[in-house]
Amino acid sequence: MIYPHNIEQKIGFDHIRNYITELCYSDLGKEIVHKMQFSHSLQDIEQSLAVCAEMKRICEFDSDFPTPSYSHVWQSLQSIKPEETFLQPQDLFILRKSLLEIHDVLAYFQKHEETYPAFYALTAQASIPQEVCRAIEKIIDSTAQLKDNASKQLVEICSAIQQKKQVVAKIMAQKIALARKEGWCEADTELSMRNDRLVIPFHSAFKRKIQGFVHDESMSGKTSFVEPVEAFEINNAIQSLHFEEQKEIIRILKEITALIRPFVGEIEAAYLLLAVFDSVQAKARFAIRIDAHKPKIVPQSEISLYGARHPLLVISFEKQKKQVVPLHVELNAEQRLLVISGPNAGGKSVCLKTIALLQYMLQCGLLISADSHSTVGLFHNLCIDIGDEQSLENDLSTYSSHLQNMKQFVTHADGKTLVCIDEFGTGTEPMLGGAIAESVLETLHEKHAFGVITTHYTNLKHAATALSHAINGAMLFDLQELKPLYKLRMGSAGSSFAFEIASSIGLPQTIIDRAKHKIGKEHVDFDKNLKKLEEEKQYIFKKKESLKRQQEEIQGLKKSYAHKMEELAHKRGEILKQAQAEVKEIIQSANKSIENTIRTIKEEQAQKEKTKLARQKLQEETQHITRAIDKKLHKQNQQVLPEQKTKTDATALQIGDYVRIVGQSAVGRIAEIAKKQALVQYSHSSLFIALQNLERAQKQQKEHNTQLVQSSTETIAAKRTHFSPKLDLRGKRGDEALYEVKDFVETAYMLQVRRLEILHGKGYGILRKLIRDYLLSSDIVASCADAPLDLGGDGITIVELSL
Repeated sequence: MIYPHNIEQKIGFDHIRNYITELCYSDLGKEIVHKMQFSHSLQDIEQSLAVCAEMKRICEFDSDFPTPSYSHVWQSLQSIKPEETFLQPQDLFILRKSLLEIHDVLAYFQKHEETYPAFYALTAQASIPQEVCRAIEKIIDSTAQLKDNASKQLVEICSAIQQKKQVVAKIMAQKIALARKEGWCEADTELSMRNDRLVIPFHSAFKRKIQGFVHDESMSGKTSFVEPVEAFEINNAIQSLHFEEQKEIIRILKEITALIRPFVGEIEAAYLLLAVFDSVQAKARFAIRIDAHKPKIVPQSEISLYGARHPLLVISFEKQKKQVVPLHVELNAEQRLLVISGPNAGGKSVCLKTIALLQYMLQCGLLISADSHSTVGLFHNLCIDIGDEQSLENDLSTYSSHLQNMKQFVTHADGKTLVCIDEFGTGTEPMLGGAIAESVLETLHEKHAFGVITTHYTNLKHAATALSHAINGAMLFDLQELKPLYKLRMGSAGSSFAFEIASSIGLPQTIIDRAKHKIGKEHVDFDKNLKKLEEEKQYIFKKKESLKRQQEEIQGLKKSYAHKMEELAHKRGEILKQAQAEVKEIIQSANKSIENTIRTIKEEQAQKEKTKLARQKLQEETQHITRAIDKKLHKQNQQVLPEQKTKTDATALQIGDYVRIVGQSAVGRIAEIAKKQALVQYSHSSLFIALQNLERAQKQQKEHNTQLVQSSTETIAAKRTHFSPKLDLRGKRGDEALYEVKDFVETAYMLQVRRLEILHGKGYGILRKLIRDYLLSSDIVASCADAPLDLGGDGITIVELSL
């Protein structure tokens, strides 16, 4: 069931249909778009979405696709079904052209079966009558005219006509030459045409100078248009031949039409396929305009939309060069009913209409403006209540019309029903309207219906929390700028921010205070809690985004570091390879020196003086080679070692290593390592320091070490003297408080202070929860708990450190 009957106008689908219709090239394609309707057949919807997605890919990336002109002769085909009727040459020309275009498209999809499987399945059984195309080609030329040789008789007739026209042309040339010579007409007079016959413009005074027939006179009567009698008889014969020609043409057209008539059904089927191509290309081009995609379709009732955008809003913002804020909506068996609340003009109604319109578009076989990894199920019933249905004819008030809609909803609601209600419960006295709306909501919940509902009523927000398969949703609001963000956050109710908006537009504060007093403290506190919760959520969301960006930066640095290390290893290999080559060259030179020395000794017959001098020279050469190799290796090491110098990895530190705090000069020795902390012993004290804050150091001279350690010890002793184990955070914002707690706890750990007190106050418990979440996640915190009731209770947190 689709309710109400004008649902397309309510959700804006009529505009979608008009946009797609305008993109069609043929009236047949427009007719298909006009007949497009809501369906819950999974097979039909899957097929329609598949061909739309493939056509979208063709429009965007496939320039080889043989795009047809979408011309057709559908109406002419209907007119030739009776005998003795025939198609005109222009119709035959278009018929052949369109059939060949369809043939090219069919052949393309046959060739690209794997690329376009949906279109292949759609066109696999289609065909066109090739004999019709061949028959038309024989008699119709490229200008959509009947060829002169379409039949033997037509050839003879056309030949006779041409011969007689040549005779007439010759006669007329002789007569006009005579008339010019005799002065019966002007010297520059040319032949003219009257009643489809060639005539000579004579001065009226000389029109009887030749035998002929006067066909016309000028307005002034000075010129008469005369056809010579010799040409008159021949022109009559030509006219008779033209009658014969027309008879032969009609005979030929009837003959080929008779040949086409048995194939009319096949041609109509091909034209219907052409119309489908036209409608699909229009849908695909519209999908490109609104950046639409094919989601995953499931048979069960479900909506999981990512990056959903209202298509009409996308088109509107396109002209303004603005971006639509995308929505994320999740409805499933666990959370079927979504109750959206938030400020006026915050986007609640747009969110509801977006969901309703995208669901309707999908079940009409259209791609939707949402991310492709969205998942959408099918509904049998789609019911909406949007806007004012006041009717004077039916004597219905605004609220009565809403109740009439509610009656239809609860009557037909089931697990396959999607209900969309805007401004639920309005139109009557708020308390009574809210109660009825809550009852309707409970009934829809009992009937397992799915729904999206917008409201400002607090009781409906409470109801969504209480019902097991309902969920609240809030349209976000910038508390600092006091403007809506148009973002939907599921899982929490939204505030209307009525007082804040009233204050921002300048309504007197006395009026606002009086209004707060009238509605009561309980309602104000509830709204205040919603605003406080929203503020904290926005703070946490921003922190998460910041952490995400930092993690991405770290990953980038890791990749850069790995790349540089790879380059360093490659460069080191090249340097060592070069060094080996140079050493090899030196050794070869040394071998030559040894060989020369041996040859000298042999030539001198081993005389003592000569042998001594040769050995001395060999020893000097050896020393020279050794120095050269040492120098070369030292040079290569100097090139490699500076690039290999990196910061000491904290995880490589071991017990017994000498270390110092990064940025300081005092050197100590690691005595113990536990929980990413190292116990560093100095001359007069020991400190627990995070491993990541330490770097390896060389053992220093005793006097110098003693002086630095004494200085460091004196600094720590001074800090311990002035350190207070109590921290007051009352009135602090969440981010400020967390920063102070972290610094407070780490300082206490360094100073070996075991027990701490953090005063945060009671309030709504939000600050206490943020602080304890951090404390419980810290490795150096052993426990945290409330203080005794007489010492402050849950307004103070007692912290025990792991010392």
